[in-house]
Amino acid sequence: MVNLNSSSKDSLIETNTNTIMDIEQKLLDTLSIDPPDPLAKYKKLYVIFILFGAITMFVATFTPFGAIFGAFIGFGLAWFVIQGIALIRLLRLNFTNHMLPVYANQDEIFKYLSEHFSHPDLQIDNGLLSMKFIFKNKTEHIIFLNEEKKTFSMSSRMTKKARFKRGGKENSAIVYRNAMQVLPVIQRLLENATISINKKK
Repeated sequence: MVNLNSSSKDSLIETNTNTIMDIEQKLLDTLSIDPPDPLAKYKKLYVIFILFGAITMFVATFTPFGAIFGAFIGFGLAWFVIQGIALIRLLRLNFTNHMLPVYANQDEIFKYLSEHFSHPDLQIDNGLLSMKFIFKNKTEHIIFLNEEKKTFSMSSRMTKKARFKRGGKENSAIVYRNAMQVLPVIQRLLENATISINKKK
């Protein structure tokens, strides 16, 4: 546990100018809208693969049906490629450690956020070894705290309900987009919570 003297605590609070109410407003602005898609530049792969598949199968069969079949194959290949790109980026994000200004334990953070924060698109659950932020009932973002390094890491996946609606399949593109959208908010919540908790000690 990091011990702070009164001047250090006051300095940390002064530098942390955004209050929980400020965060609430930011959440309304950032979580309630559709942000730019971090995978948008890869969507052109759909056009490329669809055209390639349609042309290839038309040349092979000389029939409109062949071209349509090739276009469907191209669409499927593009989808799998984009899913692969999203999965790689998501794994990198999952293995990244994010710094905290000071440390507070999981129960303290959960108690503080439960009392000071609420948003219809972001719910918080407390587990045995981790906290979980559920975003729009579609994805869950599991937070692991590291006391020694004063860091946290985030592991993201679809909720069971969302996977069930998709036939039990995970969609890495959706998970990655949501993770990129919600991570800055979670990080700011944890920063403010740890600072406020340590100020009271």
